[in-house]
Amino acid sequence: MLATQFVDVCDRILKASGLDLKLKKYMCVPVGEKKGFIEWVPGAFSLSELCKPMGSAVYESSSRSKTVASNGNGNVPLSPENETEDSAFIRSGGWCQFESLRSLRHNIRTAKKHGIGMSGNNPVQDFFRSSHYDEKAPYLIKKEVMDNFVKSCAGYSVITYLLGVGDRHTDNLLLHPNGYFLHCDYSFILGQDPKTYLPMRITQHMINGMGGKDSDNFAMFLSLSGAAFVALRRHPSVRILMSMVRSMVDAEIPDIAISQDSNMALKGIYDRFRLDLNDDEAVNFLEENIERSISSKIWIAVDAIHSLGKKF
Repeated sequence: MLATQFVDVCDRILKASGLDLKLKKYMCVPVGEKKGFIEWVPGAFSLSELCKPMGSAVYESSSRSKTVASNGNGNVPLSPENETEDSAFIRSGGWCQFESLRSLRHNIRTAKKHGIGMSGNNPVQDFFRSSHYDEKAPYLIKKEVMDNFVKSCAGYSVITYLLGVGDRHTDNLLLHPNGYFLHCDYSFILGQDPKTYLPMRITQHMINGMGGKDSDNFAMFLSLSGAAFVALRRHPSVRILMSMVRSMVDAEIPDIAISQDSNMALKGIYDRFRLDLNDDEAVNFLEENIERSISSKIWIAVDAIHSLGKKF
């Protein structure tokens, strides 16, 4: 409940600052020790489910097509001599659960058009196209849906960083068909993690869903993340958010007063605001964290350990 209310208060502060980051929220109502109700979010899927390949890879060109077999180490890459300037589609992974042949055909026809051409193995975009296909929009996805995705990614990335949310494997990252990105399972907060705590979780699949690092959407994601961080670290906002956590010190929440000392928990959240930096420095600091999250190889081990743990 503390985490979901923290998200809600951050959303109110952002909206009051002129930033509507399309945060999809849900409620949690405790009714006893380790008992309560969590609101269901209909239609949401975890990234681990969406990004699970389902078949063999496919290569298409204007003059030919062939299937590329998969081996134990992934798909066999095409050799440079087999690639041509007319190559329209090269997949590095298997088919996605929500992929449509319609989007594949359109990709083959428009691969050379700036802003529309797509690449294979992009399950996030496949998921959005399955319910909000628009052949006139970039990436064949309705603009409103893509905007929801970019904005909600920015909002949740900053808020979960400030709250110190841990255990961010891809089962805890959700996508809604209308473009909303959201987090679930706040069992570990304020810098606590059963594996290795890392301050942010932004996956390569999320970046690919925006269109890649060179896309306008990714530039907007960075801009909105920086603006949200600046808004939430203003002194009135810091006082409100810090008071929420401080008021729960005696509630016997493990991550505030049991797993760690309450003073350390409060100091941790205060330090994450980086009030020692000016606004420009704070934005640079956040962008560096985003880059480290995207490029970190530790997340591969975190997801692998979690997937292995589910089998036992």
